[in-house]
Amino acid sequence: MADLRQHWDGPIESRHPGGNSLIFPANTPHNNFAIHFGKSLVALDPNRVIGFVLVTAPGAGIRQWDRGSSFYNTLSNKAMTALNASNRTSFDGVLWHQGETDFLFNGTSDITAPAAEKLAPDYYPDRLNTLIRNLRQEPWFSGDKPVFICGETQKTNPDPNEIAPVNRRLMALNNDTDRYTGCVSSNGLQTTDGIHFNAAALREIGRRYASMYLQLKSR
Repeated sequence: MADLRQHWDGPIESRHPGGNSLIFPANTPHNNFAIHFGKSLVALDPNRVIGFVLVTAPGAGIRQWDRGSSFYNTLSNKAMTALNASNRTSFDGVLWHQGETDFLFNGTSDITAPAAEKLAPDYYPDRLNTLIRNLRQEPWFSGDKPVFICGETQKTNPDPNEIAPVNRRLMALNNDTDRYTGCVSSNGLQTTDGIHFNAAALREIGRRYASMYLQLKSR
């Protein structure tokens, strides 16, 4: 049964729990937006059972989710393990929330990115579109309506040089020709440190993901 103490981040080897786990390794898991996504759907239909698999990778740029990477393989392995333990054949959707490592420049601030790509304006959208395509080719995500939903990063940083251009690329999914991709806004959501959403924001963004999910699934 899902609860708010199941969100783990940090290296898999040491299983650090909670936000800022690398700085405060004694933290305990305390929140994630996925459970609020599930609660929103159950509130509309109490007989509905929502299952989701959490795969976290704090501080990881989008290139670290390329097909064949350790994060991508972990995601795929967890997805297949979950399906094999259920009576389902595929997942209804992917909820993607990433971008802080890529948001500072027109290209990326990911220190692992090749120098020639760091200022390329197509760096993030090209990888995002490739990720969506790769996920939809997986046997565990092959339904007739393969919904992919992302969310904007924070907007509360007052420094104009820190405003996240990656949000424009994420929100572009709302205006492309793909019927089953979308992005939820972070308007009005507050953070704990200028980057990571606080508890109230996680509850709200979970509700926004649920609303977008219902919208896309109705198409």
